[in-house]
Amino acid sequence: MQQWYALQAKPHREFFANSAVASIEGVETYLPCLSVKPVNPRARTTRPFFPGYLFAYADLQRTGLSSLQYVPGVARIISYGDVPVVIPAAVIDEIRTRVGQVQRQDPTGLGRYRHGDRVRITAGPFAGYEAIFDTCLNGQQRARLLVEFLGRLTVAELDVRHITEASARPS
Repeated sequence: MQQWYALQAKPHREFFANSAVASIEGVETYLPCLSVKPVNPRARTTRPFFPGYLFAYADLQRTGLSSLQYVPGVARIISYGDVPVVIPAAVIDEIRTRVGQVQRQDPTGLGRYRHGDRVRITAGPFAGYEAIFDTCLNGQQRARLLVEFLGRLTVAELDVRHITEASARPS
């Protein structure tokens, strides 16, 4: 009977282990990942939701324990004693749902601002000033704003927690 099992991958080898396990006949894999914007443009744009772990849907009676245990990139099958731990399908479904929810969110809060939008600065030396949103800074929770100061536009880089929409009043 096919069931879900958790596998621990060797350090930074989740994607390699996932493809190696997926190549085994009759085994399905699930590696929950999130899309990210890395600082380095050559870095991977997807990161594991559970670094170091992936899931395999297999019938261990048919494929054998060693077929999963000794796959390149896999460190071990998560076990209790010598018995591999079965992960309920409902838990896998919940993980899929949660990964989808997290992926749809905008963790930085910058997604709601577009170039040219008016924003209000709520903290720091420019607190209370209105500014023009220029861009989000790659890989950081910071934004570049244009602040009118002494009759000219000045560039300021601020933490996104310190800006809000211009129509909102500071608290």
